[in-house]
Amino acid sequence: MEPKKRNNGTISFSDKSQKEEVRAILREKRLQNLMPADIKGKDGKMVLWAIRYLKNLADTGKIRLEVPLFEEESQELQQLKDENQQLRQEIQKLRGTVYMDQVAVKAACHKVRLTPERAKSIMDDCLFSVVKSSPYVFDERVE
Repeated sequence: MEPKKRNNGTISFSDKSQKEEVRAILREKRLQNLMPADIKGKDGKMVLWAIRYLKNLADTGKIRLEVPLFEEESQELQQLKDENQQLRQEIQKLRGTVYMDQVAVKAACHKVRLTPERAKSIMDDCLFSVVKSSPYVFDERVE
């Protein structure tokens, strides 16, 4: 008769103090009170229980898992920062252009002596004709 083979697995630490810290944490009264009786005092089972418990907390939203979208100095992050800066500059130019257009329209309305209501109506018509092919201007819906 062949002897029964053991199905052992191990977790090792490069520093014994780390293992002792894990054991001390798992033996704290608060954690011991959460553990089923058949797990208490068995290091391997306590570690597995603790990992499962931690995962359950994360899965149920009781703890937040914050993971950075990009590594701090990644090429992709730098590219997005550059694009963001370029878009900000383009928006600034557009704001300047819009302001100048508003000044020009106001001056023209004053020259031809339009009432403010009539001038607003004309500007609304102009805006509508510019955006009729798209219902959005600067990510805002235009109706």
